Amino acid sequence: MKRNAEKGVLILECIDHSDPGSEGRFLSHMFNLMKVKSQYVEVRTPGQMLSLMDCSPYKYIHITTHGFVRTQHKKFVGWWTPKGTVRKDDLMVLEGKLTDKIIVSTACKSGKKAFCTYIVNNLRCKYYLAPERSTRFSSSIFFAHIFYHKLFVLKQSVEDSYNAYNRKYKNPHCFTIYKRKKRPTKVVHAG
Repeated sequence: MKRNAEKGVLILECIDHSDPGSEGRFLSHMFNLMKVKSQYVEVRTPGQMLSLMDCSPYKYIHITTHGFVRTQHKKFVGWWTPKGTVRKDDLMVLEGKLTDKIIVSTACKSGKKAFCTYIVNNLRCKYYLAPERSTRFSSSIFFAHIFYHKLFVLKQSVEDSYNAYNRKYKNPHCFTIYKRKKRPTKVVHAG
């Protein structure tokens, strides 16, 4: 039986040589300034990502990578790593193991409905936040800064932290939030 997760953030980052910077290192520095516990890990393989998600001591898991998108249909397939893609089928090893974790993904198009509902329904995450569209490095950092500042510094709930960003900045990359309920649903907010 797993113990309750500690309030903090596990940052899982997959970096490509062409990336403009390190979102994960930015987040790590930001959490240090906020005095929030965090751990930064540069992920190389799908197996490493899955293993780290499974054994995370923290309530929050932030995945910063590229969304692997099938070119012909522009459909999100999974999280990119330098040595392969973490697809929905790969996540089956985590089914029921991430109860009450909150996953934030800034991978392009990782906020598509089928993937989101799988995360909250099958992995049992309490929340999953991710962009429905492609996002830029600077936009991902901006979203994360606002969201985590509201969450950790201002002590707002996950939904209130998301709503503050959504209302004030009009959510240009369509970051979405899904919450686990009896049936997973997208949290819809007037904005």
